[in-house]
Amino acid sequence: AMLRGLVAEIVDEIIAALPSLLTAKAERVRDRVYRTLRNAGVVENKGWELALGWQDAVGEVNYGLDFNLSDNRNEVIDLNGTGPYVSGERVVMEGQPMNSWYGLEADGYFRTQEEADAHPQPSGWITRPGDLRFIDQNNDGVINEHDRVILGNPNPRYMFGLNLNAAWRGFDAGMFFQGVGKRDQYLALGFIQGVSGWVGEALARPVDVGEERLQ
Repeated sequence: AMLRGLVAEIVDEIIAALPSLLTAKAERVRDRVYRTLRNAGVVENKGWELALGWQDAVGEVNYGLDFNLSDNRNEVIDLNGTGPYVSGERVVMEGQPMNSWYGLEADGYFRTQEEADAHPQPSGWITRPGDLRFIDQNNDGVINEHDRVILGNPNPRYMFGLNLNAAWRGFDAGMFFQGVGKRDQYLALGFIQGVSGWVGEALARPVDVGEERLQ
């Protein structure tokens, strides 16, 4: 009952809608239009956090562990009549998580040159078998910025950590583990985004499609 009450109290503190976004608003002053920044956007965060700890001793060995787990759901509620704000492969848009992945959606790979020639292509691209087949979202026969859609949420839904420690006669040792769950990743330039920053190399190759093109 005590643990249940503690968790409920933490949840109540985390759920909040905060006016924490700078939005650009166009305003006319006499014969000129100025864009001013206002702290008027609203972002809502909902979630909970759990922390557990244990300390004990066996003979001369003291040991302990600490475990934490949190859940956070993020959504842009209001941009004060402005937006969306696009920056590279990210977008801030009402009804979506902050800085959502934003780009062209693919539904497969071209297997033949005839298939590639018959499909809408990005301007200036030379498309061959093995290339990604992007979806023409608005059916205008062209693949461009108007076909970009929300691709995923870069913010981790779950974050967790585990700390282990032990001590014996003046010697001590510890190990720390951390990770995230339910986070959409962005694969680019051979690297994949991890917990914080670009941390490792990942290789991705289609199978059985245009091998000569992919070499």
